[in-house]
Amino acid sequence: MKLALFAIGLFALGCGSIDAGNAELIDTAPSALEEAGIIHYESGVGVPESELSPLNPADFGGTVEGDVEWSGRIDLLENGLIGGVFQATHGKHAVLYPGVLHATVHVGQVILTDEIGPHILGVGDSWLVTKGTYVEFEVKGPRFQASFLGNFNSEDAPGPVFVHQKGKGVPVSELGPFGEPADHGATVLKGDPEFSARIDYEQGSTFAGVYAATRGAYLLPNPPWNEHNTFITHGVLITNEDTGVTYHVKPGDSLLIKAGTPHSLASKTAQFQDSFLAVTQ
Repeated sequence: MKLALFAIGLFALGCGSIDAGNAELIDTAPSALEEAGIIHYESGVGVPESELSPLNPADFGGTVEGDVEWSGRIDLLENGLIGGVFQATHGKHAVLYPGVLHATVHVGQVILTDEIGPHILGVGDSWLVTKGTYVEFEVKGPRFQASFLGNFNSEDAPGPVFVHQKGKGVPVSELGPFGEPADHGATVLKGDPEFSARIDYEQGSTFAGVYAATRGAYLLPNPPWNEHNTFITHGVLITNEDTGVTYHVKPGDSLLIKAGTPHSLASKTAQFQDSFLAVTQ
């Protein structure tokens, strides 16, 4: 039986009960990313409960099975975009997505069921879902927690969910050339990195899919896109050139990067891949 919850889903972290009862959270949420420029969500490391704000499932239509509790933390909220962390406890719920969203499991395990069947997602796995897609979730353990970025402004485009498992990149044959570094405003710092990609979604200023780069280092001095990406294969070093902070990013880790944040990336492996959603300002 289909679950009876038709919600605005993970995007509801910026609506529903937070609007009604947690105005202070919305007022202050974007400042964390505004100050940091980059937020690193580590695989297997959850956000402390003290940083999550409760969400009432009843505000989203209720649940049919289990006593599910929802909570979240907003790290980005602007111009139809919302990003941060979502948590649901044991049980079943469903979402009718009001926009395109990219998310990554950082704690727990969830069974995600779309039009083509169930997908089991564990720590470090990521998924991309488009507006108008109906998805059911079953949380097997005590909870699951995911980082995410979503775009309210996308147009209706229901379809199957794209799932990427930690450590399992897409075949190289599915990747195509993705321009020269200079085409993306990048300056090569070391080596001769080559970019490739598989674009799974593109609509207006929003695009998503799988990105790959070969060994080398490059600088993005003023990237015009807000981005959530999840590293599928191999680790990299990413340095926020404003703050000087270097992140040791490993497979299964995710980053939320604010547009305009200068950062450099260094890879020592033959090729790394990440899944991503990017929204150009």
